[in-house]
Amino acid sequence: MDTLSPIIETIRADLTRRNDVRDATLRRSRELVRLCANSIRAVHRHEFAEAAGLLAQARAAAAEMVADLAALPDLYYTGYTQDALKELAEAHLVYAFVTGGPLPSPEELAVPSSTFLNGMSEAASEMRRFALDMIRLGHVEEALPYLAIMDEVYSQQITIDFPDAITGGLRRQTDVLRGILERTRGDVTMSSRQEAMRQALAAALSLPSSTRAMTRQTDSDVIRASELGDYVYCARAWWLRRVQGVASRNTAALSSGQQAHDRHGRAVAASQTQRRLALLLVALAALLLLAAAASLAGGGL
Repeated sequence: MDTLSPIIETIRADLTRRNDVRDATLRRSRELVRLCANSIRAVHRHEFAEAAGLLAQARAAAAEMVADLAALPDLYYTGYTQDALKELAEAHLVYAFVTGGPLPSPEELAVPSSTFLNGMSEAASEMRRFALDMIRLGHVEEALPYLAIMDEVYSQQITIDFPDAITGGLRRQTDVLRGILERTRGDVTMSSRQEAMRQALAAALSLPSSTRAMTRQTDSDVIRASELGDYVYCARAWWLRRVQGVASRNTAALSSGQQAHDRHGRAVAASQTQRRLALLLVALAALLLLAAAASLAGGGL
């Protein structure tokens, strides 16, 4: 048993070294995540020079973190290390997507392929914010490139068909991206249709949209709710009738529908009148009952 103590001391020294490296890696991973988050925020603010500087700092921090883990693969492939490297890939890809620069490769960033793919999924999700910013500013057409980036990343990632143990849970990230992509596609499509309607209305009234509401309206200037329904149903037919003055060939059906609407309107008006009359009669009956009750009470006295 004389050799047991030196063995234990050797193990203790090894575990102490590993624990020190682990603590340093945790600290460096937090610093790396902070640098990447600040870089993405700078890109959102269109401060690209600052974002590039932060990315350079992030690469240096990542290289330092990974260098100490070269002989410790168990710590290299642990969650906090790979999460930090995923943020590194995401920040670089967001910068490349928005600026139109060259896309970095996993080898250039010294990031595992699966971690790079997960970072790419999150970078594509960030494009939704850029698309919504363009829509909010009224630049719907400028939102389309960001939607195209999301669509391209999703189209590529669904071709990666490997077990989650190999891809690091990429399938779940791809499903999340699909949901964000479809919501963004719906927002862009709705905004595009609204912009088309606004332009059609402005063209019909032959006035700039900024002054149309300030101008005294005439009967021909009024766009009725039924016309909005006509536009949504068939924008081309509405434009031909409203702007070009082309009469519809289906006048009989249109006249029949108008008459049906008129009859319905008269029925609704009659129903409302009858309801008011009924309420008035109920009120009169209540007053008569109160008067009769008061009279009987007075007679009893």
